[in-house]
Amino acid sequence: MEVRNKNGGTGFQPVQEFRLYRRKLPHWEDPGYIYFITFRTFKHFILPEKARQIILDSCRFHDNKKYELYACVVMPEHVHLILQPLEKTDGGYYSIAEIMHSLKSYSANQINKLLRGTGKMPVAPGKGEAPGRDVQPGKNVSAGKVEQSKVWLDESFDRIIRDEKELLEKMNYIATNPIKTGLVEKLENYKWLIVKGWIE
Repeated sequence: MEVRNKNGGTGFQPVQEFRLYRRKLPHWEDPGYIYFITFRTFKHFILPEKARQIILDSCRFHDNKKYELYACVVMPEHVHLILQPLEKTDGGYYSIAEIMHSLKSYSANQINKLLRGTGKMPVAPGKGEAPGRDVQPGKNVSAGKVEQSKVWLDESFDRIIRDEKELLEKMNYIATNPIKTGLVEKLENYKWLIVKGWIE
């Protein structure tokens, strides 16, 4: 949960006890628990391979710093994670909001830099649109700057994993996602997949 601090900036409250809050979706947080999280691209934006690597590297970067990462798969239009927030040095645990802000803001910035040179951002077709259409990033003509294009939807879907059985089910779901969607025939052939102790 993001809050305004006394200096007018924003910050994230550490999770010290169970809490429930809502934006458009409900979010439950409880210290020490493991979460299954899904976040999606804005307007079904298709992540090119180099963009998928950016988000995978970002997920790895925060492992053992803000959370313990159990599993991650970066699909063309969404990302699934299983992670356990770590305790902060000043008390409480990292919040899902803070973790997601770190992942989304950094990766969106890097993806925009990557795609700025191409001048186009491929997206999946919406209703009534032709497949493979391109969207030009917006331009702020008066300032002469290219605006950042939105990469991720604002909210993420998160769920507290209740027990070991559910953890194994979700890890299996992540591991088999690229096969079920027809991206690869073997797990080892999918480059943007991490399952701790199995595929890294």
